[in-house]
Formats: sequence, C-alpha cells, structure tokens
Amino acid sequence: MKLHLVLLFSFFHLAALGQYTLIWSDEFGGTDLNLNQWTSDIGQGDWGWGNNEQQYYTNSSSNVSVENGYLNITALNEQFGSANYTSARIKSKGLFDFTYGRVEARIKVPVGQGLWPAFWMLGANIDNVSWPQCGEIDVMEHVNNETIIHGTHHYNNNGHQYSGGSVSCDASEFQVYGIEWSPSSIQWFLNGVMFHETNIGDGSVSKEEFHEPFFFLINLAVGGNWPGPPNGLTQFPAVMQVDYVRVYQDDAGCTDSAADNYNPNATTDDGSCTYASTTLSITTTVCNSASSVRMTGPWWGWDSTAGPAASDNGDGSWTFTFDPAPADNMEYLLVVDGVQENLVAAGSASEDWSCTPVTDYFSYANRQWVVGSGDVSNTYGTCGSCEGESTTATIEFVVDMNGVDQPSAEYDNVVVNGSWNGWNGWGVTLADEDSDGIYTGSLEIEQGTTFDYVVAVTGSADNWSGWGLQWGDGCGNANVFVTAGGVGTVTSSTLTPGCAVVSGCTDATASNYNASASSDNGSCMYDVTLTVDMNCSGLSPLAVAATGPSEGWSCGNYALTDVDGDGVWEGTFGLPAGSFEYIYCTDGWGQQETPGLLEEMTNGGSCAPVTDYANWANRLITVGAITTVDTWGSCSECITVDPGCPEDIDNNGFVTVSDVLTVLSEFGCSTGCQYDLNMDGIVGVSDILEILAAFGNEC
Repeated sequence: MKLHLVLLFSFFHLAALGQYTLIWSDEFGGTDLNLNQWTSDIGQGDWGWGNNEQQYYTNSSSNVSVENGYLNITALNEQFGSANYTSARIKSKGLFDFTYGRVEARIKVPVGQGLWPAFWMLGANIDNVSWPQCGEIDVMEHVNNETIIHGTHHYNNNGHQYSGGSVSCDASEFQVYGIEWSPSSIQWFLNGVMFHETNIGDGSVSKEEFHEPFFFLINLAVGGNWPGPPNGLTQFPAVMQVDYVRVYQDDAGCTDSAADNYNPNATTDDGSCTYASTTLSITTTVCNSASSVRMTGPWWGWDSTAGPAASDNGDGSWTFTFDPAPADNMEYLLVVDGVQENLVAAGSASEDWSCTPVTDYFSYANRQWVVGSGDVSNTYGTCGSCEGESTTATIEFVVDMNGVDQPSAEYDNVVVNGSWNGWNGWGVTLADEDSDGIYTGSLEIEQGTTFDYVVAVTGSADNWSGWGLQWGDGCGNANVFVTAGGVGTVTSSTLTPGCAVVSGCTDATASNYNASASSDNGSCMYDVTLTVDMNCSGLSPLAVAATGPSEGWSCGNYALTDVDGDGVWEGTFGLPAGSFEYIYCTDGWGQQETPGLLEEMTNGGSCAPVTDYANWANRLITVGAITTVDTWGSCSECITVDPGCPEDIDNNGFVTVSDVLTVLSEFGCSTGCQYDLNMDGIVGVSDILEILAAFGNEC
C-alpha cells in the first residue's frame, strides 16, 4: 500500500486553484500494465525515433512491468537485432486523450551518461498532420547526469519551433512533475512550484496545435543526439519508476466561446474571460518608393485625403495604428501619394480576390477589417506580395570534418539533416572545394525560421540512405540550432563533429597537466626536488647550488637552502621532460663536488655517469615528479658518528679544569696538533673557550 504526503499537497494545491475534478488516472496498483489505458511502441522507429536513439523498444516484462504500486521501465544493455540496448515506451494514444487541464505524475528516473527518460504528450492528430504540426508538450525530460529537468513545447511555425525552461532537481529521487494547460497558456511545475510558462493564446505566434486533444507517452531512451551514447560508467539495468499519472480538469472558467481564453470544459463562468487587444495595427508594404500612405473608405466619404495616415517604418512598410480598435467592421482601401489602389484590376489580372471580401468583381473590390480578427499585414495594390519579392533567407552551413575519420570510400557524401525537412536524409549536400576538410553548403528557407540539425555521412555502406554515420556538435554531440535572419540575409552556422584535438601536457604527474588535452605537445613540466647532504663534506658553505649545462654552469640559478640547519640542502625546480645533467657547487664556485665524484666513478661508482674519468663527472637523472637524495662528492649515503663530548679531553666523563690544562699544554701549536678542537689550524684561545663553554658537563 502506498501512502504519500504528496497526496495531501496535491489536495490543498488543487483546492487553491479552483474546482478541479480528477477525470483520469493510473495509480499502477495491479500486477500488469493496464492495456485499457496504455499501449506500447515497438522497434527502433525511423532514424532512432527521429533522435538517433540506440535502444529497441519492446513490450517484454523485462522492459516494462508493474510491481508494488509502481510502473517500472527498464533499459538493459543487451543486443536486440541491430540495437545494443532494449527499453520500453508506452502511450495512451487511441485510449485516452484530452484538451486542457492539470497533469501530475510522481516519477523517479535513473541518471547516467546516455540515459534520457521522459514523460510527455503528443497531439492526437499526429497521424493526419505529422510532427511538429501536431504539437508536443514535454512535461519532464532528464538527460545524463544533469542536476536539472527540462519542460518544453514543440510546434510548427514555418518549420519546427520550440521553447521551454529548466529547474534544479534531484531527478534520481521521486518528484512530482506537472503542467497546467489552459486556452491561454501552459505552465510547468516541480512539486507544485511553477518554473516556466508559455503563451498559447491568440496573441502568441501560431500555436493552434495546443488547442486540440493530446495523449501521454512515458519512455526511457538510451543515447540519441541530445544525451550522446552511454559510457563505461553508465549503470545497467537502468530503471525509471512512475508512482502515478493523474489528470484533473476545472469546471470553472471562461464560458464565452468568443473570448481569447474560452474553456470548453468549463460549466461555470468565473469572470476570467479576456478578449482581443484594444488596439489595431495595419501594416502595409509599398513595393515602390512612397512619401505618404493613407486610408480611405465609407467612414471618410471615400476622400483620399480624409482618412488616417500611416507612419513610415523605414523599410518599405507603413503602419496604421488605431487606439482603440474600431468597434465595428471597417471597409477601406489604401492610398499612396494620393493614388487610391485599384483592386478590381488587380483581382481580375491575378484572379486573387482573397483580400477584398466586399466586391462585385467588376466595379468595386474593397478590403475589410472584421472586429476581433487582430492585426493585419497587406500590400498596396494587390492581395499578394510585391512582384518578385522574396520572403526567404539563406543559411550557410560550415562543417569541420577534420576531427573524424570521414568521409571515406564507403561514406563518400557529407550532408546535413534537420527538423526543417522532417529529419529526412539528404537535407543539404556539402562540398569541400579546397580539400581543407571544411565542408560547406547552403539552404534557402523562410525568413525567421528556427531549426536544429546534425551532420551525416552516407554512401554505399548505408545504401545511400542519407543517414550513414551521424554527429552533433563537439564532444557533447549536441544538435545545432540556428535561426534564419531577415529577407535576403545570410546566416552562417558551424558544426564540428567529434572532440576537437586539444594539445597540451597529458601526464597527470606533471605540474602543468591539462586534463582537457588529448594530444601531448611535449610541454610537460615537473617539480623536481634536489637534495644534497653536506654533513660529510667537511665544508661550512654559505650557499649551495646545483649547476649544469642547461643553465650555463652558473652555480646560482638552481640555489638550494638549509632552512632547519641539519646540513641537508634542498630546492624544488620546474624542469622539462627529458634528462637533467648537474653537479653541486658552493659559494659561487668556491668549491665543487667534481673531485669526489671522479674518485667515486674511478672506483666503480654510478651516480655521475657523464664522465671522462679524468676531468669531469656529472650526475644525470630522468626528469619526473621526483626527489633526489644526493651526498656531496659521493655516490654513498653520508653517515655521521656522534662525537660525544670532544671537550672531555681526558675522557673522565666530565669537562673539568684538567681538560683546560691539557689544552694549555699544547697552546700555540700549529703543526700536528692533537687538541685543535675547532680545526682552525692552531691551538689557541678559541679552543680554550670551547672547553669553558662546556665546563661542568657530564658526558
């Protein structure tokens, strides 16, 4: 038994909205899919259901099942025919459709590269008018590992158009997705909070498809132009779960069929009716140059100078503005530079009387604006357009094929296919005139049209279908969207299939590693730490450095430090890949370790392999993220012996007067001295002071 707090939420939300009535639902309470409410799509569709999807849809219980109160749609990584995956897509087509209302569904979806779950709607007249003329409402879509969900609507307006919104969401947990669909708008909701709204009323662009019945679809796609294919991290089986789907309709609303927001389902008028704009614009195109444009008609006694004047838009069009709009139907003709248009002659010549409903076809032919019909666009002197006038623009496709190993002998044609021609193959064939791998071609299309497209190669391998191998743009393999400009304009649109080659350092251990690089350009730099133990050198240097041919034997560029005073000097330097030849030096070439290294190499050492065994012996390492452990002038570790108490001359365990007297007995000695404690070459006051400094110590 399912019990959800969301039921309580829905109750209060709907109560706040008005008198909503539940008209249809599936709570998935049985053990099998209810075939009185749902049917299944089977197969791979045309071109992967129009999206290059990679799954085969089945009605197998392994792909679609009802269990424990949930609908489960499961995508499996298994071979089925030519498909590498199976999944399911169910729909209410032919069993349930509706116009306007509130939709709610509680859904949990899998996340992962290449997964594309969706809860959506299509116009029930799709078989008669095709897509996108039927309209599409995507209540919820999710792709890949995104932390957002999308709500979108698709429609036809001189080609495929779409718009929508998205909102942050953890789709891997159950969420309530919904829409409120009315004659004036569609609103998208996540857990009762609206995140997007679109206008579908009379004031919007042509969206008549959204005033017809729609049916539901629920599916889990794998791959496709939008998400791209799965990768090694994608988890299968991938399961989409649906708790319920519910449809409500409001019995209160606008009951006036003449209103913009008329609700045919409403039985009680709530006073919400809205009507056409109170202003009217009539825009007239004049094919030749003009200095004035006016209107005449019975309201102005057919006086060519008495009617309203239009304002010049500067592009060959003129606009009349009526504020408020006339309350009665208006009969009129246009007057340009004092000359009234003759639509009798124009209609007789063209047999086009569509703009002159007030006519006897031989003595008069007049235009008419009808109350509530909205704004008007027309052309002076004709019911058509200016002779030879074009309404199209050009799209110039530029596709860089250098990142993919195509075209080839088997796929020797490069084409772009898109929504402007229903995703049929051979949309526009491209050519590479200068053999630089950049393919171009153009499409003439109605001005202002927006569409999306991909690139494909086709040839003998796919029997010239126009859909051999396909790519979107870049690593994300996304469809490219483009909007045509105004009449006569050229809009360039680029697409680069595959991931662009990024050069850089590809070694993750390097200090300048570039995770985006796919080609190593030899630029890797490494942090190399050089350390040298000076404790066995017999030196007390003020400065120690590494030096070598890479920096001109400067004995200073690679300076080391002994911060803790332990006699081990070190420094970290950025070095390029390869070999690094060096030795250590002190105090600006005051001393160098070469004599010791020559002796080591002569006696079989290996730490200074760059040597002639007589004059030089240099160390050599292979650069990487490493730390050296070197000993000055030696290939061996420096091992020091604790001297104990050197001031206890007589070794009686204490520093006493007898030790002072012993040193005094050799005072002034400069050759073969036994008690030159500080090794300065003479037994003197400094040696006595060392004993006095330790006087009384127990050793």
